Amino acid sequence: MGRFDHSSETEQSNMKVLRASILLAWVDIPPQQFQQHVELLPKRNSAAIKARGLSRRLVLRSKVHIHKRKAFQTVFIWVGLAFGI
Repeated sequence: MGRFDHSSETEQSNMKVLRASILLAWVDIPPQQFQQHVELLPKRNSAAIKARGLSRRLVLRSKVHIHKRKAFQTVFIWVGLAFGI
């Protein structure tokens, strides 16, 4: 059991280091890069609709989210998850 506990502590420590590294890298991304992704969303959405047949409702919701909150980082995550960036 002692070995399992040590492994669990090491795993938690590794996750903290990984999280800190990701957050530091995230802060270094310039806002202009997010803006470029936001500007490309309509084109990417159209391509996704043609390729996958995604609903128009999903596309409209994503646009409303962008305009309401101006959350470029949130949009970047959405684009990355949806299109594998």
